[in-house]
Amino acid sequence: MPLNRPTRMLGAALALCALAGAGSPACSVFESKGPSSVAQGKYYAAGNAQYDQFFITLFDLQVALADATKVPERERAALAQAVGLSAQSPSNAIAEHLKDEAQKLVRAGVRVRLEQSPVPDDPQKSAVSVHSTSPLQGPGKDLLGKVEASTTNLLRVLTQMVKNQETLRKLEVNVLSLEANLDSTFQSKGLFKRDEVRKNLTDAERVITLMKARCEDVRNESSRLLASVEQSVTTDESAGRAPPPPPPEEEIHPKAPPHRGGGNSGAARPKAPKAGGGGDDAPAPPPAAPPAKAPPASKDFES
Repeated sequence: MPLNRPTRMLGAALALCALAGAGSPACSVFESKGPSSVAQGKYYAAGNAQYDQFFITLFDLQVALADATKVPERERAALAQAVGLSAQSPSNAIAEHLKDEAQKLVRAGVRVRLEQSPVPDDPQKSAVSVHSTSPLQGPGKDLLGKVEASTTNLLRVLTQMVKNQETLRKLEVNVLSLEANLDSTFQSKGLFKRDEVRKNLTDAERVITLMKARCEDVRNESSRLLASVEQSVTTDESAGRAPPPPPPEEEIHPKAPPHRGGGNSGAARPKAPKAGGGGDDAPAPPPAAPPAKAPPASKDFES
């Protein structure tokens, strides 16, 4: 029975692959159809420890980022409801209401500030704390408790996005090495397996680029909302700031009179010899060497 045309074409493709070698583009006829596991947001198991670790890290980041993108919107809605607005209210309306509430506390004699404590190595330990000049009571206490919770969540996701971007940059470099070693690593696994791994790595590069951009978006959204809230509720800007260091002593008393009790403490600076002075005047010592004995105080400083 003669072979039909499709069968003859498949046989020709098999022969071409055998002659051209496993890495030939002609063998793409065996490439898996449809989107890869990575492109679908699924974990892909390559069957090699080094490659699997790459895909596990990427998958975990995809899952985490999917939830992180919801945080800025969720906290904006929570802050809106905390000041009596609808969940869909814009950020500027929320900021105005928070500012009004903060001014009510000022009139009651209470000033407030927010303190951010990011933890880059462990973003979930990051926190925002609210400090007030007097103990808070009633509605003001409840409102600032909600502000503290929402801003803490914003700081945590912001810090996490910074960490994710660094991890994605490392994966971006790693994928190039994995692609370069793919054929030798999976040489014994067959052509179909090599094409499958290659397709998932190619899609991983695209996913990494998209994830980096999304991390930046979430980071910026969280940062803007956090800054807006902090600016609105802060009425005690000087609280908690360390005083500036005092200037050096010689700048405080640049012309202090010499100590009259004698000794080297507070001795007056030796006067330079008069121009054209006689041999009785001793030459001035070098600037780096102190005089052996302090000269008598000038009459100009006597009372």
